[in-house]
Amino acid sequence: MQVTRYRIKKYSDLQLQELYQLAQLRHDIFGIEQHCLYKDLDELDPFCFHIMGFKKEVLVAYARILPPEINSSFDVSIGRVVIKSNSRKSGEGNKLIQLAIQRILQWYPGKNILIKAQSYLDSFYSQLGFVNSGKYFFEDGIPHQEMLYTP
Repeated sequence: MQVTRYRIKKYSDLQLQELYQLAQLRHDIFGIEQHCLYKDLDELDPFCFHIMGFKKEVLVAYARILPPEINSSFDVSIGRVVIKSNSRKSGEGNKLIQLAIQRILQWYPGKNILIKAQSYLDSFYSQLGFVNSGKYFFEDGIPHQEMLYTP
């Protein structure tokens, strides 16, 4: 079994190949697989931390951390969470979110963590300590809900 190596970088520290791979993975999952037509490159990436999980040199897991100053709620947020299809059900999503939570608690002590989760992932995020806020909405035709992790 291959080990996944994680890197966390600011946008300005991303190498061109890393940026290409994360954009490609996000497009493959959100655009192609889930048929979402939205502006993925939303001008927030330059303000985020990017968590990337690589097996060998292939990006298999990705999420971004949005600092509180760019969130209307002033919470820290985890977004654009994707796992390459052949790496799902391997625990990779769990490792990715646990790493994101760990870093957020380290960098932003006392801040809540907001995630806008696809509703079918409720139990996944609940097992990691997120609580459904009761705010439901549709985004790109997919049911979502806000969930909050309170330290």
